[in-house]
Amino acid sequence: MRGRNVIAASRPLLFRRENAWNLTDQIAASGSNILANILIARFAGPRSLGLFAIVFAVYVLAMGMQRVLCGEPLLVASNLAYEDESRMFCRSVLILAVPAVAAAAVLAMFNPAYSLAAILVAAATLEDLLRYIAFRRKEARFAAEMDLLWIISLALMAPVLLLSRGSSIGMCLWAFGGGLAAIYGFFRLRLGWEWRGLDWKSRFWPYAKFLVVDSIGSHVTGQATIAIVSTVFGVVGAGQFRAAQLLLSPGVIVLNGATMALAPRSAASVDPDRHKAAFRWVAAIGILVGIGIATVGRWALPMALGPAYGAARALLLPTGALMAILALSNGAAIRLRARRQGGSLAKARTAAVLVGVPLLLVGAQYILAAVCWMLVVQAMVYWAVLEWSADRSPDTSVM
Repeated sequence: MRGRNVIAASRPLLFRRENAWNLTDQIAASGSNILANILIARFAGPRSLGLFAIVFAVYVLAMGMQRVLCGEPLLVASNLAYEDESRMFCRSVLILAVPAVAAAAVLAMFNPAYSLAAILVAAATLEDLLRYIAFRRKEARFAAEMDLLWIISLALMAPVLLLSRGSSIGMCLWAFGGGLAAIYGFFRLRLGWEWRGLDWKSRFWPYAKFLVVDSIGSHVTGQATIAIVSTVFGVVGAGQFRAAQLLLSPGVIVLNGATMALAPRSAASVDPDRHKAAFRWVAAIGILVGIGIATVGRWALPMALGPAYGAARALLLPTGALMAILALSNGAAIRLRARRQGGSLAKARTAAVLVGVPLLLVGAQYILAAVCWMLVVQAMVYWAVLEWSADRSPDTSVM
């Protein structure tokens, strides 16, 4: 047994068994959303898919706010007891309960199923926080189990959607899987109902407020890009752009997995920069994915989505370059999170938005590929500011 431990410790951090669970979780988390889209699109029709897209957008917004206010601070907080994790979870329950109940009351006047979906979406949002608690404990297997349960339950309930062919049923089935996973995760992580004793405002808000700025900046860029592309190039152009962006998914899964695996370890380490070798591995994998997008994607994209998306080939070179820049900036972002330098993350995102959005407007005056290249420039600005900030002294004023 001791020999096995020595071998495991000598492996590069990124390739240890525990991180296989991390990658499994990221794939399963994305898979449940993709499966829900496919099932609703095939069995319920375009109108139902449009309604689901609206509900999913609300879910993403709630999940994003929960991550920056609770999940990410938990991931890198020091000297935090299990009871504090329970308190953070209970606080999220209270915060989500108010809008969920209000939305359910309003939607009940139109369709009772939509009312049920509002409650279930809130429960599914809590599942994401439980994943972060599992990552904080370096127990990625628990997070993977939750997301695998979600995707399996969704697959098993597909016949119900096939028989009903209703949009409300599809949304409820998807959210029910997330709620079921949240209940499983609550007991699997052995959390309790701890309602008092955590001074969140003084301990986490000094860091979380910068993550809120970072998250808002990211959403502004995303929404501005979609708005510009749709307005200038029409729905067809937006479809081609979305098709090219889908190829970023494998690389984004790797980057998210690296953040979940390395951020808590770096935060707990005396030297947050000790995992630079793992950062280089992540960057190398991301660059390889970028090269694959620019080369293999030229024939793989039309084959997967159909000949109608052949025009998206012109977007694959800048999309591959964007993947490479995102991978290169990932290590600096993780180091800043580990040092609790939220202000540096906010500055980098603000600089990227201030430079990037005007560049998107300039690129839109030419061709769609020019917009994609402007996204690359914006990512380079973000990377440059991150690297500049990562070389400065750590901010120890929070948590």
